[in-house]
Amino acid sequence: MKTPEERIYIIQESMRCFVYSLCGFVPLVGILPAILSIVFYRRARIATGMDWNPARTYLRWGIVLAWFNLIVEVIILTVVIIAIVAAVLENSEMIEPD
Repeated sequence: MKTPEERIYIIQESMRCFVYSLCGFVPLVGILPAILSIVFYRRARIATGMDWNPARTYLRWGIVLAWFNLIVEVIILTVVIIAIVAAVLENSEMIEPD
């Protein structure tokens, strides 16, 4: 059985996981909050052990949203990088050497 302080810590980490995963929806800046959300998820899971977590729903949604955000951010960054490389290559072909 956990002490009240330990239970409060578990609930706080679960809520942080959820809130940071929501902050992860900000384009490009959302990578850091999504990563932090995964860290908070891990901390809450380790602290919970086999005990009941009253904020379990927030914890689950937090990790799902965090991974979703990371996947979307990686896809967006990949598309942007490919577009930049394609534009640079296209411009370099237009320039004729003297």
